Amino acid sequence: RLCRPEGPRCWGANQVGQVGTGTAPYWRRAAMVSGVTNATELALGCLHSCARLADATVRCWGDDNSGGLGSAAQTPYGDPPVVVTGLTSVAQLAVGSAHSCARLDGGEVHCWGDGADGCLGNGAPDISHEPVASGSGETPLSAVHHIALGVRFSLAIVPRQLGGGAVVMGWGRNQDLVLSA
Repeated sequence: RLCRPEGPRCWGANQVGQVGTGTAPYWRRAAMVSGVTNATELALGCLHSCARLADATVRCWGDDNSGGLGSAAQTPYGDPPVVVTGLTSVAQLAVGSAHSCARLDGGEVHCWGDGADGCLGNGAPDISHEPVASGSGETPLSAVHHIALGVRFSLAIVPRQLGGGAVVMGWGRNQDLVLSA
């Protein structure tokens, strides 16, 4: 599946509404995603897609069985796209296969979806249909520069505690040692 941000227009496999254009199982031509305008960033997962809009909010569409849409409504499929609950001031968006994360203007990270293997970064392995702050215990991640997601893991570039610069921090599944230094 491919998407273009202006509009956005998407095409490709659409078994669970991840193209955001209706119920056809496959779209060979680019079609406008219903109800999403002013997209500034797109992030595509295996079964769901998300867009950050010019007003710094997020809309997602596709499969919601694992919480990938980030909506308290908990619909099986988000078509048309749904507003991700409680997110404002989103600076960056990342989507993995069954979870998503947003980096806010202040550098905090909030994730939602399938928390298996700890990939949401909140210590709970459960599905979260709404964004939760990532971090250890009561301390959320802050001052994050960039985020990236994989199948069941998440990565963040954070400031180095001593000596300046930055380091990569990871959480979630480490089966292939992707989180090892």
